[in-house]
Amino acid sequence: MTRKKKILLIISTVLLVVTAALSVALVIHLTKQGTDERPPVGITPVESRDLVVYFLDAGQADCTLLMCPEGCVLVDTGLYEDRFRTLAYLNSLGVKTIDWLVVTHAHSDHYGGADSVMEAYRVDNFLLGGGISTAYGYEKMLETAERKKINTVEPFAGYRFTVGEMICEVLGPLRDYGDENMNSTVLKITYGQNVILLMADTGFEAEAELVVRYGEKIRADILKLGHHGSAYSTSSYFLKAVHPRYAVASCGKNNDYGHPAPSTRSRLLELTVPLIITHENSPAVIFECTGEEVIRR
Repeated sequence: MTRKKKILLIISTVLLVVTAALSVALVIHLTKQGTDERPPVGITPVESRDLVVYFLDAGQADCTLLMCPEGCVLVDTGLYEDRFRTLAYLNSLGVKTIDWLVVTHAHSDHYGGADSVMEAYRVDNFLLGGGISTAYGYEKMLETAERKKINTVEPFAGYRFTVGEMICEVLGPLRDYGDENMNSTVLKITYGQNVILLMADTGFEAEAELVVRYGEKIRADILKLGHHGSAYSTSSYFLKAVHPRYAVASCGKNNDYGHPAPSTRSRLLELTVPLIITHENSPAVIFECTGEEVIRR
């Protein structure tokens, strides 16, 4: 080999090493910072022997973490572009294993971070809610669940699972509404005498049928509003049946949809239900449930 060729080979090798090092540094940086313009923010965990509910600020998306001494349930995972922020939240709260990961339906503001969560943590069970999608992120989520051999369940009304003393029951959908939002998985979380109702993206029609089916069983201390507090969810009829002490809307600041809608705010105000919005209480709206009391943290 000539001297010139040797020099070119050395230069090429050095360039390859430098390029690889820069790529690794970039990946590490993105893992820490995410692609979100907002820097990831940690959450100070609530020290409790009972259930703590974190409605995470996921922007215009949904992500709710329920933690008790025996384990945790993660309901929806926010947007793909906010996945590093979601992981930063979970890391700061000391999450190591997720007993149940729930994706309520096949919209990216609910399943977007699921693949990253599965890669970052041990997930024991995966409850996959309504609808299907051919989007890359959705198919990647399914492939990851299969590759990691995560127990996957397709829910139905009446399906239950437990984590310690936390009882999680699927209330809906009660039928196929022909709409992915309406076909969202509705979850009722019971801890002692405390109840949390997570409505995903359901609207008026599904709400009304839930009231007819369950009656007083639909009552809850905390209601996460359907469809980010849109005008077409959280009817007065439904609110009167649920009779919540608190209502939580998961939505982004200055979002394009005007969520929570003025009409929804009015219905809550009329029934004197306090409305708590995630982006106004970033990084999370937090409640501690003792089994008897619900305490805002």
